[in-house]
Order: sequence, then C-alpha cells, then structure tokens
Amino acid sequence: MLAVYEEDAASLQQTADLVGQKVRAGFDAPANGALARASAAEAVNRVAAQQTECELSVRQLVQLTATSEPALREQLLPQRARLPQPSSFEVAAVPAAVLSQRPDLAAAERNIVAAAAEVGAAQADRFPRLSLSGSIGRASIRSGGQTFDGTTWSFGPGLLMPLFDGGRRRANVDAAQARYDGAMAAYRERALAAVREVEEALLRLDAAGRREADAERAAQGYGEFLAAAQTQWQVGVGSLLDLEQARRAALAADAGLIQVRRERVSAWVQLYKTVGGAWQADDDTTTR
Repeated sequence: MLAVYEEDAASLQQTADLVGQKVRAGFDAPANGALARASAAEAVNRVAAQQTECELSVRQLVQLTATSEPALREQLLPQRARLPQPSSFEVAAVPAAVLSQRPDLAAAERNIVAAAAEVGAAQADRFPRLSLSGSIGRASIRSGGQTFDGTTWSFGPGLLMPLFDGGRRRANVDAAQARYDGAMAAYRERALAAVREVEEALLRLDAAGRREADAERAAQGYGEFLAAAQTQWQVGVGSLLDLEQARRAALAADAGLIQVRRERVSAWVQLYKTVGGAWQADDDTTTR
C-alpha cells in the first residue's frame, strides 16, 4: 500500500509542478494550480499516514518475535512492497479430526479426563478399604555369654469401613460429578466455537479468492482509463478535473486490490490458527 501511495504522490507532484509552470506562464487558470497543489499535498499526507502504520507494525513485530529492530528490518527488506502469496489450491472442508490438534480443545479434553478421575476417586472413598500392614526387622539376643541374631516380622490386615460421616463422602461424589459435568459442558462449548471459527475462516477465504479476480480487472481498467486521461490532459483536450477524478478512481481500485489480497492472506492465517497450527500434543498427554 505504501508503494502505491508513494507512486501516486510522485505523479501528483509532477503534475502540480507542470500546472504551476503553466499558471505562471498564463496558459492555465489559477484554480487549476490550486487543485493540483491540493491533490499533491493530500497524496503526501496519505504517504505519511501509511508510513506511520508501517512503523507501528514493525514495532509490533519486534515485540512478537523478540528480534532486534535492525535485524528485523533487514529480514523484511527483500519482501518490501510484496504481500505473501498463499497457495492457489482451494480448501472446501476441514476434517473434524484436524480440530483435535487445537491446544484449547486438547486442554479441555484433559480437564475431562482429570474430572473423571476425581469422580472415580470420590466413589472409591465410599467403599470399605482393606489394607495390609506389618514390619520386618533384625533382633539380637545375648544369653549365657553368647549372642544370637535373628529376624523379626509382623503382618496383619486392616479393614476401614465408612459408617457414619454425615453424608460427606456422598457430597464429595456429587461435587466431583458436578465438576465432570462442567468440564464436559466447557468442552462442548469450545468445540462448537472451534467449528464456528473454522467455518468463518473458510467463508472469508472463499470470498477473498472470488473477489480478487474482480478487483484485478477493476484496477486494470481504471489504470487504463487514467493513462488515457493523462494523455488527453497532456495534449490539451482534457481538463485537470477529469484527470484528478480518473486518478482518484485508479488509486481507489489499486488500494481495493491490495486490501482484497491482504484479506486473503489474513484468511489463510486465520484458518491456520483455527485448526491448531503446527501444535502437536506430547506423547505422554495423548496416551491413556
């Protein structure tokens, strides 16, 4: 976008200089000179505003990538005034299994597993527990001037039966079950949100792809119209007002084309994010 604005500003400045010479020579009206200067100033203003946006974007990238600004600018320099070109293939649908690699869904799934384990532990706490306790040790006995070494041991079972606890264990089971139900509800909500996000990304990607061809034709047509208007003005058969109108239309068409391409790139990035990107769960979290 900045390259388009800079090119437009340079062209308008040349026009303003030429019109100023014609006005001073008495071959053109002062109003046309004022119009040319205003158009050139407006173009410079657009360039300054776009430069500010670019600088802000660079600062954000420095923060996100933890890279020094000079190194980042050096990396970006070869791609200046160029948008990334996504692959030309179409994505009609995304398999549901792909959503399992989303970190938020994986975390929600592990919350369900943890809640289910809590329910099982709370239920087990309500039943009798049989335990086996004992000890093994060494002992020595001295008798008649002699010492006898040996091993002693003792083992015994123990049975713990919950009889009267005022409903505490039952309440623990109910609380664990409620946490499990909450984890399940959170997982369903997150899964529905993931499906919605993928559908929206697919819709934006398809719309941007269909709009890009029309935007290219519009930019080409307005560019040809601007070239014709420029020629007519140079030979004296066209007015400066007509030239400025043609220039504004061509500029708007170029900006529209760039915007559509940016939306297409953003749609690809959004789709990549909604399906989890390159994140993969560790082996110890996927095994059960």
